[in-house]
Amino acid sequence: MNTERWYRMEVLFEQALERPESERDGFLDRACAGDLALRAQLEQMIADVGVTGDPVREAVVAEVELLAEETAASLIGLRLGPFRLVEPIGEGGMGRVYLAERDDAQFSQRVAIKVLRPEVLQSEAVARFHDERQILATLRHPNIVRLLDGGSTGNLPYLVLEYIEGTTITRYADQHQLSVGARVELVRQVCGALQYAHQNLIVHRDIKPSNVLVDIDGAPKILDFGIAKLLVPAASLDRRANTRRGFAMFTPEYAAPEQVRGDLISTATDIYSLGAVLYELVTGRSPHCLGDTRFEIAHTICEIDPDPPSLAGPIARRRELAGDLDNIILKALHMDPAHRYASMAQLSDDLGRWRDGLPVAARTSTFGYRARKFVRRNKGMVVAAAVIAATLLGATFVSLRQARRADEQAIWNEKEMARSRQLEMHLRTRIDELEAQAGRCTAQPGPIGPTGRAEEPAVHGPRLATHASPGDSTTPDRGRDADSAQSSPAAERETAGIVPQPRDESEPRESWPVGPPAALAPPASADHDSIIITELR
Repeated sequence: MNTERWYRMEVLFEQALERPESERDGFLDRACAGDLALRAQLEQMIADVGVTGDPVREAVVAEVELLAEETAASLIGLRLGPFRLVEPIGEGGMGRVYLAERDDAQFSQRVAIKVLRPEVLQSEAVARFHDERQILATLRHPNIVRLLDGGSTGNLPYLVLEYIEGTTITRYADQHQLSVGARVELVRQVCGALQYAHQNLIVHRDIKPSNVLVDIDGAPKILDFGIAKLLVPAASLDRRANTRRGFAMFTPEYAAPEQVRGDLISTATDIYSLGAVLYELVTGRSPHCLGDTRFEIAHTICEIDPDPPSLAGPIARRRELAGDLDNIILKALHMDPAHRYASMAQLSDDLGRWRDGLPVAARTSTFGYRARKFVRRNKGMVVAAAVIAATLLGATFVSLRQARRADEQAIWNEKEMARSRQLEMHLRTRIDELEAQAGRCTAQPGPIGPTGRAEEPAVHGPRLATHASPGDSTTPDRGRDADSAQSSPAAERETAGIVPQPRDESEPRESWPVGPPAALAPPASADHDSIIITELR
């Protein structure tokens, strides 16, 4: 049903309530203009709503409630089969549940017996009661209450069920101060039970905290399949099938939009209801703040999106709820059944991925999102990898820097070697030139001395004078007269530019130096040419 039709229904519904009952039929004929479906829905809404301020109606309602209480008390002690009713422990729209004990002295056993309320002993209610018995008979799951027996006493049908000693799932979580993760795990167990029911073509249609009890062992149990629907092919539907329009039974706080609108019911309906239960488990309140009238309720459920759980829940939980869990719950509570999870198994799997820190299907997958989930899931490994990577990067940087320095040093060495080779070549060329020049000087005879021999030219001053040892056989002056060599040491010193200093007569003679200074002593064996080359080098 689209929004425009809902707005039209709102206006017509309020206008019909403002008119006296005697005028309503005529008003509906004119307003609906032959739209039989619209008229049927308006009539149902008018019939379901309570008219405030009507003392007669209020008196009738009070009388019915008193009668129901008296009836409930009157059934205590009633024997149904081998069991005797002990006390009422629960009540629904059509039935009442009693704690019962076995009363045939065979063995001790406590069970829960569900009976129809006497005021609803009509054919439709009885048919639904029989359907519930058949549905429970086909279900065998540890998280679904077991059917033990069934029958009727007189005109009062009853079901004998497994007795669950526990409390509702929301109260259990609060009493035990469960963490968000533990609450999610409870819902995952419920997902498994409902997935099993859906595989058996059964939709519960009334999932709410009071229909999910947690026993003393912490295991959730699903109760009350009283308004469950059989998902059978259309050709096999009989007139008693639970798909009739106008017989809308649901709990508004946990009802899916298609239930409120009277649209087709499917497994997505249970997914929405369980999403509402999960919303309340983690936030402490239901997804919607509902109004008082039927239309306000319908408008809120069908037109207004619930707040994200992270904004609706306690401040202490907001950080844990924000992000993936927000997206999972809101996907389960999507107004369009096609945009919810395709099955309870998918919802359970996404909750498990949230628990394990993996990317969830309820959120668009991107590389950055997957990377963040991986880091959160593997913090230790990521830190270790980061340290190793930083170490490797540092070592690589140092190695590259050292290699660069080595390359620069090699280039510098090559340049220095090239300069050295150039200098060596230059020096060799210069030496060759000097050797050639020295050879030319040696080959030219000097002036004739007093002894009748040619004197050697002083090419480079006093240091190039004869330094040959007297005992060197290769010295050119070897042929000189020994007497003239011994008789003119002073002349030689004067020629060399060495002037002897006067001796201090006060010094002992032993301290006087003998012979020429060591710096002027000629090499032990060297000819004239070698001396010139040595000096040039």
